[in-house]
Amino acid sequence: MQVRYYGLLWLVSPRVMAFGDVRLGALLGLALGPFGLPTLILSVLAAAVLGALALLPMRRAGHTIRRHVPFGPYLLLGGVVAVVGGQVLAHV
Repeated sequence: MQVRYYGLLWLVSPRVMAFGDVRLGALLGLALGPFGLPTLILSVLAAAVLGALALLPMRRAGHTIRRHVPFGPYLLLGGVVAVVGGQVLAHV
């Protein structure tokens, strides 16, 4: 699922997401697959929110983003948030 989503983003606009991020999304999908579909979806959403929150201060300061900002760290953080958040929500 993640490979299709990130692959589609890469195919539509290679400027937005590099192919390395697509490959990392594939590995992350393999690692998160045993946790179930809700964890995968939470991972994608958490990565998008964390990435947007990280870019927000740059936009407010008036900087223009001319180079590619790596999305890989946010993919990994989103996976961690999904696993930890999923475990916490499962016990509530």
